[in-house]
Amino acid sequence: MPEDVCHIANHISHAPKIILLGETEVAGLRGTTSLSDNQLPGLWEQFHGLNKDFFTTSAGYGICETQKTAYTKDGDALYSVMIGGPVKDFDCLPLELAKKTLRAGRYAVFTHRGTLGNLYKTYQYIFGTWLQTTREELDDREDFEVYEHEILSSDDPDNEVKIFIPIK
Repeated sequence: MPEDVCHIANHISHAPKIILLGETEVAGLRGTTSLSDNQLPGLWEQFHGLNKDFFTTSAGYGICETQKTAYTKDGDALYSVMIGGPVKDFDCLPLELAKKTLRAGRYAVFTHRGTLGNLYKTYQYIFGTWLQTTREELDDREDFEVYEHEILSSDDPDNEVKIFIPIK
């Protein structure tokens, strides 16, 4: 069985859970990354070094700020990301933390299991297969990932990531 087929068959929730999520305030670190030069591991490492007293859960959020994406002539994508966690409010946060409010709305929530190196295959399934066959329509809000457990290694086959796709 080809690796892509095996991943799709065994490591992705095929039918997402549709949820209504309230407005969520997130604080964390903002950075810029690209498809060719992934800066995310460094941002996650910095985030794990922060004092976590003001976060409401231990979950980590990875937010792709799609409105700030720039495409280069060579086909690469340069985009803004925020790595953080939910907070009760933005009062009394350290100045070095960026603040973002995730807008309320409906989300299709997929679960990715396995190595983070295969995460792009999950996104390929979501946007290339599921979105083409569903009656749901994308909404103009940012998608984001929720890591409910700390990732000890990107190669860990027990990793689990919830992917929130905004829908109308």
